[in-house]
Amino acid sequence: MESEISPVFVALPIPKQGLLAYMPPQGMDQLEPGMRVLVPVGLRRRMIGVVWDPPEKRDPQDLDIELKEVSSVLDEAPIISREYRRFLQAVSWYYFYPVGMTLEEALPNLLLSSRSSSIEKILNTRKKTRVRFQIPPSAPCRPKSLTQEQISVLSVLKKRISGNLFSPVVLHGVTGSGKTEVYIRAAESALALGKTALILVPEIALASQLVAWFYNAFGDLVGLWHSKITGPQKLKTWQDIRDGKIRIIVGVRSAIFAPLDNIGLIVVDEEHDDSFKQDVRLRYSARDLALLLGKLQNATVVLGSATPSLTTYEKVIKGEYELLTMTRRVHDTPLPKVELIDLRTKRKKKEIPRLPWWMSEALYKAIDETLHSNEQLLLFLNRRGFATFVFCSDCGHAFRCPHCEITLTLHKSFGPKGNKELLVCHSCGFNLPALPVCPNCGGQAISSKGIGTERVLAELVQVFPNIRAERFDRDTMGSKKKLINTLEGFRKGDIDALVGTQMITKGHDFPNLSLVGVIWGDQSLHYPSFNASEKTFQLLTQVAGRAGRRGKRGRVIIQSFCPEHYSIVYACEHDYESFLREERNKRVGHFYPPFGHLINLIFSGKLEEHVKKISFEAQQIAMRILPKIQKRYTKAVEILGPSPGIRPKVKDLFVWNLLLKSQSRKAVRSLAEGLLNKLSTVPKRGVRIEIDCDPTGLG
Repeated sequence: MESEISPVFVALPIPKQGLLAYMPPQGMDQLEPGMRVLVPVGLRRRMIGVVWDPPEKRDPQDLDIELKEVSSVLDEAPIISREYRRFLQAVSWYYFYPVGMTLEEALPNLLLSSRSSSIEKILNTRKKTRVRFQIPPSAPCRPKSLTQEQISVLSVLKKRISGNLFSPVVLHGVTGSGKTEVYIRAAESALALGKTALILVPEIALASQLVAWFYNAFGDLVGLWHSKITGPQKLKTWQDIRDGKIRIIVGVRSAIFAPLDNIGLIVVDEEHDDSFKQDVRLRYSARDLALLLGKLQNATVVLGSATPSLTTYEKVIKGEYELLTMTRRVHDTPLPKVELIDLRTKRKKKEIPRLPWWMSEALYKAIDETLHSNEQLLLFLNRRGFATFVFCSDCGHAFRCPHCEITLTLHKSFGPKGNKELLVCHSCGFNLPALPVCPNCGGQAISSKGIGTERVLAELVQVFPNIRAERFDRDTMGSKKKLINTLEGFRKGDIDALVGTQMITKGHDFPNLSLVGVIWGDQSLHYPSFNASEKTFQLLTQVAGRAGRRGKRGRVIIQSFCPEHYSIVYACEHDYESFLREERNKRVGHFYPPFGHLINLIFSGKLEEHVKKISFEAQQIAMRILPKIQKRYTKAVEILGPSPGIRPKVKDLFVWNLLLKSQSRKAVRSLAEGLLNKLSTVPKRGVRIEIDCDPTGLG
C-alpha cells in the first residue's frame, strides 16, 4: 500500500495572509523548508516561492481541492535557515504583513521577486555570482589607547557578549565620545568567540564611512549592505555570508535581514533616528527588529546615541535595558559653545554687506572669523532646492504637482550635471521646466518664496566670493563616488564649507570643523507629529555635535523663530535629562508612545469618495468591535479619525488615516486584528489598506 504524500506549503510574494499548498513534484516526496520552488499560480502565471514550515492549522479548502504540483525545485539544499524563518515569521505576524511579501522584502531580488519579468533573471543566476568587492576609502587612524570611559563600557560589553544571553544595552555617549571604536572592539570580541556581528546605521552616507573603519580592522570579513548596492553585489554578499566568508555586516535598516547566523553583537548606532523606520510596504522599525533578532539569537544589542529616544530611555527607567554612559569627548574636548539667535528681531543697519534674510549678523561674523582662521564650517538646513513655493504675482496661480496636492519646489541646478532649472515635486518626482511664463494668464511676473540648501549655497557664495563650498544633500550626493569624494575633500581641507540636510548631521567626524550654523532651528518643530519636539532636540544636538573635535572647542549658532521652546533651549544647553523630564510629562497624559501604543490604518485609492467611504466603514466596524475589546482588557482603546493624510494626495492616490491608540499593546492589536478580519470581506472598490504599527507620523 502506497503511503500518502503530504503537501508542501509555500510562501509566495503575494498579498495573501498564510501559505499556499502544493503537491511535491514526482520523484520528490519531501521538500525541506527553506528551499525555493517554481510553482503555478492561477491559470497561467508562474512564481518563485519558498517552502515553509507547515502551519499548525490547515485551511479546510486544502482538503477539498486538487492541489497543483510544484513545477521545479531551484535549490539543492535550503538557503534559508530555521532561525531566519522564525525571525521572518515573527516580523510578518507583528506588522500584519503576509509572510511571502516579508520574504520578498528581506531577500535579494535575484533570489525572490513578485515580478514576472524577474523570474528568468533569477533562474539564470542560480550559479555563484562573481562580483569584485570595491575596497572602501581609507579611514582615519584608530587610537592606540582608549579613554577610561571606553575601557569601562567595553569591559561590560565583552561580558555580555560572552554570556550568550539576550542583553539589551543603551550606550548614551555624547557626540565625539568614541562610540565607533567601542563598536569595533566589541565586534572583535564577538568574532573571537566564533560569533558574527551586525552594525546598523541610519544613512547610506554614514554606512559608507563606517565600513571603512571596520574594513581597516577586519579586512574581507566585512560586508556592506544598503539599497544602492547592485543586485549581483547584494547576491554575492548574501552568498558570502552563508558561506562564512563575511562575518560582519555594516549597513542601513535593510541590513537587519542579512542572513547572519550565531550573532553575538548587534549595534544600532544613532538608534533614535527615524530613518530606521520604513514608511512603505513592510513598515518595520529596524531598531525594534534588532531587539527581536537579538532575543532570538541570544545576542547583545547595543542601542547607541547621544540623544536616546524617549521610547528607548523609558525601558532604561523601567530596568528592562542596561544603561552605559560616556559623558566626555575623546581628547577631553569640551562640548561646543552654542549661541541662540532670535530671527524675529529686526536687523540693525550696519556697515556690512547686504545679507540674505537667513544670515544673521552673528552668523555672518562667525563665518568670516572661521574662514580667516583657515577652519571649516557647516551650514544646516533640512530642506532641499532653491525655493519651496513658485507663483504668478499677476494672477496668483501657484505651481502645483498634478499628482500630489503639494507645491513644486524650484531647483536651479537639478540633475546629475546640475545644469537643469526645474520645478520638482519632492513627493513623487514629477518635474517640469521652470519657464518664465504663467500657464494660467500668460504673464511673466513669476516669483518664488521659501528657502532650501541650493539657495543657501548660492547666497553664501555671493556674500563670501572666495569660499570653497559644496552642497551635501540627496540632489548632489546621488552617486557613491560623489559622496565619498565630498567627504574626503572636506576632511583634507579642500572644501571650506558644507551646506547640507540631515545627511550631514549623523556620525561624521571632521577634525577641522569649528563652526556649525543652523539656518532654521525650529523647522522640524512644526511638523504635525506627537514627537516633533523630540526630533527637534535630537536634530539640533546631533548637528551641534559636529563642531569642535581634536581638542579644540567648537562654536554653534542656532537661528530660530521660536527660541523660547524647551526643545531648543535644552539643546543649546546640552541638557538631555531636563528635556527628557519635560517631554515625558507632556506625553504621559495623552498616552502617546512610550506610554501608549499606536496602529495606523492607511487607506489609499484613485477615487477620493471610495477611499473616504471605506475608511468611514472601517471606523464603524471598529466601533462595533470595541465593546468586546473593552471587556477583555482593562485599558481603553481610542479610535481617532478617519481623516485625510498629512499629504492628502500622493502619486494620484488619495490618502485617509484611521488611528488606533491604547495604553495596552494587546488591546490595540486585538482591535486591529478583528478589524482587518472584518474588512477582508468588504468590497474594496480599488481601495488599498496598509497597516503601520508604531508609526512615527501619519501618512
